[in-house]
Amino acid sequence: MSSVVYINGLNYPGFHYDLENNVSTEELIMKISYNATIERGEAVYITKRYGDKLSFLGKTYWLPYPERINFISRFSSRNITLPINASTNLDDGFILFLRKKQDKLEVNIRKQIPESELEEISDKFNGSWSSFFKDIYYEMYVNTKQKRYKSNVLKQREEFEYWIEDQDIFYKRFSGKVLAIQNNNVTMEIRGYRMPEEILPGMSFGRFEVELITNDTILLRNTQPIQLGKQNPILGDAIKIRVASSIAYVEKLS
Repeated sequence: MSSVVYINGLNYPGFHYDLENNVSTEELIMKISYNATIERGEAVYITKRYGDKLSFLGKTYWLPYPERINFISRFSSRNITLPINASTNLDDGFILFLRKKQDKLEVNIRKQIPESELEEISDKFNGSWSSFFKDIYYEMYVNTKQKRYKSNVLKQREEFEYWIEDQDIFYKRFSGKVLAIQNNNVTMEIRGYRMPEEILPGMSFGRFEVELITNDTILLRNTQPIQLGKQNPILGDAIKIRVASSIAYVEKLS
């Protein structure tokens, strides 16, 4: 005798549930035999995009290229408050400079280069690093309700994007939104994005393998039998299965 277990964001908090559209974007379907075994090919994990994001194995990623669901980027978000004409450290040695420009704000982001790297660059290019290596290649954009254009000057409630080229990949590294300007202090939401990672058919995650990638869906299937136990991770670090009194239930790995 076997049973089919459906796990999604509605009954498992480790998977994403889209409250706006009232639908789970992640689902794990398992056919469990009487001896608490999932035979090869009898477990399927499915995840679907929602907006410009994808929840993959319990973690949320940004989709840097809307037409390519298999490129995902880790991101983090935080709010900062700093005075006008001041600067703050971002991650990986990047620094954000902020100054007032008439009734708007000018945002500049630069990469802080360690002294050891500056010396190496200076020796390599005979002291001309300051002109040759002024900055990594980047572009900045401003998003308004009407349009998106190249600029680093914005007003309250407008957003900026900072794109860089790294290892021949051009991607959004930071974005920010001006939330409030009060008493010469600026509050902004800052997001940092990592270099996109590519998911390809045949890749393994735990005991599962990527079987199918479409425009809006990624499907994984188990490629080997799974014997459920007391603490048995089956899908990378995203999920584990416990068996108690012949009932299988799931827990998120800590």
